[in-house]
Amino acid sequence: MMNDTNSESQPRLRQHPITRFEGDHHVFDLDNIATDLKNEPHAATEGHRQIALYHYGSVTTVLFSFDEGGVLEEHQANGVVSIHVLDGAISIGVAEHTHELSGGQILVLSPNVRHDVRATQASKMLLTVHLHGAKHDDAPHRDAEKDSTERTP
Repeated sequence: MMNDTNSESQPRLRQHPITRFEGDHHVFDLDNIATDLKNEPHAATEGHRQIALYHYGSVTTVLFSFDEGGVLEEHQANGVVSIHVLDGAISIGVAEHTHELSGGQILVLSPNVRHDVRATQASKMLLTVHLHGAKHDDAPHRDAEKDSTERTP
């Protein structure tokens, strides 16, 4: 554990994000980080723990460790979301559809798609969000007329 303190002068649970995010390249051992998350002394919130591994501009990558039955209630992000299940099984509700994902599968959501996440067994999930909007200067700007190509299955 670090000797850093938070705004209330309490010992920090984790290394400060400024320190975690500095540098121009990063390698993460997701299994070890997930084990550290599960071993933290505080109770999990709604059956999950998470840590932002990286944040720069409009991009954030977060590792989640879910207990069986852990949830993220319905929410949305103003950006492209990728949900990569590393192991376990996760159910993701999107509108009238439910996606059942297991280790090695990924779901990509367009901006502002409401969704919820439920772990049907103990699971690890890697979330990446690419935010859009005026305050995210490095977010891609799409031209609808130029980007109107057909998709092939």
